Amino acid sequence: MSPNPQSAITNSRPEAAGARGSGAGRGATGREGHVLIAGAGIGGLACALLLARRGFSSTILERAPKLSEIGAGIQISPNASHLLLELGLGAQLAEYAVAPEALLLRAGRSGKILQRMELGAAAVARYGSPYWVVHRTDLQNVLAAAVEAEPACRIALGAQLKSFESNSEQVVVTVNDRDTYSGSALVGADGVRSSVRRLLLGDGEPEFSGYIAWRGTMAADAVPEELAGRESGLWIGPGAHLAHFPLRSGRIVNVVAIVSSDALAPDWGESCELGALDPFFAGWAEPARDLIAGVGQWLRWPLFDRAPASRWSRGRVTLLGDAAHPALPFIAQGGATAIEDAAVLARALAAAPDNIAGALHSYEEARKGRTAQMQRQSRRNGRIFHMSSPVNLLRDWRLSSMSPESFAERQDWIYGWRADA
Repeated sequence: MSPNPQSAITNSRPEAAGARGSGAGRGATGREGHVLIAGAGIGGLACALLLARRGFSSTILERAPKLSEIGAGIQISPNASHLLLELGLGAQLAEYAVAPEALLLRAGRSGKILQRMELGAAAVARYGSPYWVVHRTDLQNVLAAAVEAEPACRIALGAQLKSFESNSEQVVVTVNDRDTYSGSALVGADGVRSSVRRLLLGDGEPEFSGYIAWRGTMAADAVPEELAGRESGLWIGPGAHLAHFPLRSGRIVNVVAIVSSDALAPDWGESCELGALDPFFAGWAEPARDLIAGVGQWLRWPLFDRAPASRWSRGRVTLLGDAAHPALPFIAQGGATAIEDAAVLARALAAAPDNIAGALHSYEEARKGRTAQMQRQSRRNGRIFHMSSPVNLLRDWRLSSMSPESFAERQDWIYGWRADA
């Protein structure tokens, strides 16, 4: 049965906020131990569930009038999938997620396979939990249904955060210029253009990266024969790269093309005409071009990021996921890192429920090094993936010369990370 997130949602007046659930680890009630979370995306929903496991209640303030996740596929590697399993979501996700058998890395122009990284059972054996690919909407729906089933959690829709005030006792958030919610902490999980970050840090807008992503899906039976099957593919070439992997139990295939471009697209999620990508992939191997031609509709997304921040917590307010440390998608860790953040944050609050500011500082300190490394590696991978001739020939030779074990070891620092839910 498909989860129904809408039944998890309330538009009730905010007076009930701060009085749900059993409170923080030492049995606190009311607004003590009640956390406000801005944003009902993957990070915000996971945060609410992981906090509930530690004895905290929460209200998620979502500015949209209904839950909807724009985009297509997301990769949930073992560093995050183990947390979803510990939350008891394995059976629900099994209806939608695919565990690819392998990742095939190819040279864009020649089509030569440069590396094969075993996933599937090999990922479970190496890291203790699966490497999944799943549609963002499906993952969000599963998380929202779990929020519905958790008495300590609630979602308020149409709640646009306008301001907040934090003192030694509580945080009070104003939404829609009139309603207020109070809690012991505020977590900004509201994305790369975070309102909480703007109010907390005032460090300006994220920067356009010089990359544009094009996303689409296609029926699995329309995929070129050479690329059919339960494997993920990554093609790298001059000024562009192409990724594809199966979704929804293998019924459809997610396709993402990312190109280097100085032409900033006007908006996120803009529909684009067929054939617009052809100039970027002229001269690429035929299966790659056939894959691109098979997508019925492309949505265009300019990519933004920030340099690693020196801080993202102050008093009773902190940030999570892209709001804290947005990274380019070249290591496919945006969603996974937000889930990691949520687990570490919940653990820190449970360890010091009477010292919220200290707990948030501990959370930040525990996460800054790893997330900064991910941001830097993502930028580095973008440069490597998009290398032009002749240096890309050396890159391809070096990649194909590596042993499969050496190639896999390069991912261990990401996929092997663990935190208790």
